[in-house]
Amino acid sequence: MIPSTPSSALPNIISSCISSDSLISLEDSTNINNNTTTTTITSPQNSSNDSSLQIIKNMGIEYIFLAEFDIDKGSIVKVQYPSPYPYATEYSIANLMLPDGSHNCIEDTTVFFLRGNNEINNNHHNENNTSASSLNNSNSGNNNSSILSNGSNDGGEEAKSSPRNSQEVVEKVDLNTSLESTILSSDQVITEQSKKEEIFYYVLNVQKQKKYEGLRRAARVKSLAIVSKHPYCFSLRDLLSKALDHIFDAYDHTAYSKERKKDENESLPSSLSENNLQQTDLIDGLVQTLVEHIFETCNSIDLSSMKLYTAQEKLFWRYTIAKKKHTTHNLMIRYQYGNKVEQFPTSIPICLSDNEIQYQLNGITQTSLCRLVTNFKENTMLIFNAILYQKRIVFFSGQQLAGQVVNTLLSSLVMFPFLHDLLKKRTFPYASFSNLEFLDVEGYIVGVCNPMFAQREEYYDLLVDIDKMEVKVSQTINEVRKEVKKQEKKEKKELRKRRGSKVNSMDVKNISNQQDKSLFGSMLMDTMDIIDTIGVSVGVNKPKTFDDICFLTNDDLQFIKEIIELIQFRTPKSNNFEMLEDLIRSKFYSYSKSIIDLAFDQEKQILYQQQLYHGSVPSNQEAVTDNIKKALAWRSTLSFKENKRIYRSGRRQVHISTETLNIESAIQKLRKKTLPEEELISIFQTFIKHVNTREEILEFLTFLPENEGGIEPIAICTLHSSEMMRLLSVSFLKKIETIEEGRLLVQNMNMFLLLGYDRGTKLYN
Repeated sequence: MIPSTPSSALPNIISSCISSDSLISLEDSTNINNNTTTTTITSPQNSSNDSSLQIIKNMGIEYIFLAEFDIDKGSIVKVQYPSPYPYATEYSIANLMLPDGSHNCIEDTTVFFLRGNNEINNNHHNENNTSASSLNNSNSGNNNSSILSNGSNDGGEEAKSSPRNSQEVVEKVDLNTSLESTILSSDQVITEQSKKEEIFYYVLNVQKQKKYEGLRRAARVKSLAIVSKHPYCFSLRDLLSKALDHIFDAYDHTAYSKERKKDENESLPSSLSENNLQQTDLIDGLVQTLVEHIFETCNSIDLSSMKLYTAQEKLFWRYTIAKKKHTTHNLMIRYQYGNKVEQFPTSIPICLSDNEIQYQLNGITQTSLCRLVTNFKENTMLIFNAILYQKRIVFFSGQQLAGQVVNTLLSSLVMFPFLHDLLKKRTFPYASFSNLEFLDVEGYIVGVCNPMFAQREEYYDLLVDIDKMEVKVSQTINEVRKEVKKQEKKEKKELRKRRGSKVNSMDVKNISNQQDKSLFGSMLMDTMDIIDTIGVSVGVNKPKTFDDICFLTNDDLQFIKEIIELIQFRTPKSNNFEMLEDLIRSKFYSYSKSIIDLAFDQEKQILYQQQLYHGSVPSNQEAVTDNIKKALAWRSTLSFKENKRIYRSGRRQVHISTETLNIESAIQKLRKKTLPEEELISIFQTFIKHVNTREEILEFLTFLPENEGGIEPIAICTLHSSEMMRLLSVSFLKKIETIEEGRLLVQNMNMFLLLGYDRGTKLYN
């Protein structure tokens, strides 16, 4: 039995738990909330491009929720602060915060997203404009909060409430032109603006259970969640866990009379009933104050000293040279509760892509491609295909925690770090039968714990069974696959009959004039888009084999074999797991990016058609990789149409024109075993001529990741037998060293290459 606390003693408990000093500079937090200003600074390294960066002042937490399981009412939201969330019902939020099976675990951490539509957002924005002054002038935090005692809430009040504008700490800014992004027409500009009006929130949720003798279920289950438009909130996991412990401590001061075992026929004296109601109100007030304190603590964390990277710099530090000190912002978070002050060392990733979510539990990163590949082996590529082809994917586990389902799902997204809108539109880390909004999304990716989803094939094209570590393709797709294979055999026979020996005169390689070649490529892309549109409208689709989840190309098999061997060779240990994880992510990034590049590469698509028709390619051309099939399949998806709006050409080159220098093609030539000296000299002369500014050098270096040898193809030429070649390579390496990132790559070369470069520097100084 829990000892009862007299109502007269509760005010003292409140004052002792939350003192005036414990609110972490309440005056400062008021300044943050009411006087938030946007400070714009211009990076001196990027001033030539007029790119601006904004200081991120704090975590930008906009809402905080407290939910609990009520034995009579089920999952309820107990507290919403600073106002009720207007874009979702309390019932749906409560079920996301307390997933299926949460009563069976002591502690779990989950991630989910909250979305809103344009119409609600516009109304909400207007309401903010009319009520902002009243919110800012209010001195009482309780005026902006909503405590939902016993799950009740006034519907009219919820409709009128809106979040504080003051918590919006970062606006969308124009960084350096995105690696693959440009808006090409006014219609697309309008589309992009309408997208920006859509509401999307990241939610970090920590759920715990605490045992109590005398309760009907002998335990209480509570969950605490923070809501933000920025993924930095995931670094606060340890702070939320400790804060939830303090909320449990606050509830320990009540008798919990409503949840004790008692005879239904037994009636309590009216005086005792009134006393219990008073205690409940006081405890609710204490919890409300705690939640507000946690909210203010999160937003009082100073991030103004965090490094600001442009898109090119993020790509370099994330994939070219994965050094943790450059990709994370380390700080110490101070949390005060009563007279106790606790500190949490925190590491915030600052170079993650839009599709990466990362947080740590006991020092271990929870989203991991290494663990995904270790568990599913070659079947990982089936998941890869399903994501690329925009199929419906369900991640299921009936035995493990919801957090494990979420982590496995989020790990799979890392295979496509730069696939636009993959996370924000298609991904639902956790869902239950009370949250079925994902069914309206084409190619959804959802995590579930209810076995009903796994038993009904109409919900998925691909089922990822985490318990059995198996991947199951729906029977419908298997039947279609058999029919497609029969049709494919017939088409191959007909193709052999029609195939001729005449070389196709429309080979883009035969066009010598650069202007004509560019015009031809532009006309070809427009024609292919028209063919795609007409084909869909008349019901003619591309060969279904390309769209087959189970169809793995030779490149797929070779790639996943290399990854598996790499993981087995470098068995993850506590000291090098992060390095191995970064290496695997970098390889998946390069592989997925190569497929996306092919979807925009007109020349290789023409060459592939020639391969199919003639059965071979000219001797002066390389055969197109099998992954062109995957690229063509992706072209027919809605995902391609979404990405087409922001991809410039499918390549990473922004500052260096591909017409003057195709970096990827040049690097591939340098990696060959043999190359004529004249061609080698020509390549280096082109490098020296067109790679000059900081932006151009940095863009060039992103094509030389350390896991693929770094700048070895450049440095090895310092040992060339030709004096001219040695001079050119030394000159270009000196140019690379003019920026900090280049100096770091040169320093990381092996000793043999460093000696060659040092010798060349002295000779040709």
